[in-house]
Amino acid sequence: MVDWRNTISTRRTMCYFFVTRLLQVLKPAHANDAGVDHMTTSELQRTGNELRTAVLNRFRALRGSAPDAFGPGNGPGVDISDLVTQYITAGTSFTDAAAILRAAKYNVGAPPPRPIVGPGNKLRRFQILAGTTLEAGLGYKFWLSIALVPQDPVGMDTQVKAVSARILYSAL
Repeated sequence: MVDWRNTISTRRTMCYFFVTRLLQVLKPAHANDAGVDHMTTSELQRTGNELRTAVLNRFRALRGSAPDAFGPGNGPGVDISDLVTQYITAGTSFTDAAAILRAAKYNVGAPPPRPIVGPGNKLRRFQILAGTTLEAGLGYKFWLSIALVPQDPVGMDTQVKAVSARILYSAL
């Protein structure tokens, strides 16, 4: 004989955990920022401008000093994460990090989480992705790609854990 009280209690518990988890995932990105100190609009704008200037200076230095620094076309590119982490440090809120990237006039992707498009690292859908074209000509292109990794992708923590930035080169 089935004890309906245990079955109903188990279903309620499972439903509670499901709804709680669903609400964690669906709440707005800034809702987790309770303990985070946010930057002012002028600080975000200044930091974004400084980031853009620093990236362009590094690109020009690499392009001028060592033309083959980027390797063959469609290669792995040059890692400049050390430069970007000076402006977007670990512990910065995702809201501020996205604002800095927009102030630098970079194209910022849709806010996380994005739908899973195909196979691969499913946790990448929780990253903030940004980029811009640095230089382009007939048959070649240099562009910047930045990815900001959250501390806790499953819990949708809105703090930056790591920064990955590369200058990429593609050619025909």
